[in-house]
Amino acid sequence: MAIVPDRAGITQLDVPWTTWNRKVTAEPNGATVPQYSGEIVIDTTNNVLWKAMAPTNDCWVALTSF
Repeated sequence: MAIVPDRAGITQLDVPWTTWNRKVTAEPNGATVPQYSGEIVIDTTNNVLWKAMAPTNDCWVALTSF
C-alpha cells in the first residue's frame, strides 16, 4: 500500500515562490513602482532579488544574486 498525498485542495503553499513575485528585466530603481513596502521583485536579466523599502520607485534595495 502506498501513501499518496491529498491533492484535493491545493493551497497557496503549493504554488512556486516565483509566481507570487513580479519579474522585471532590469534594475527596478527609477523604473518600477512597488505595489507595497516590502515587495520583492526578481530581476531576470541580472539574477538579482530586489526589495522595496518604501512605496516609491527609488526605494529598491538589492537583496541577493542567484
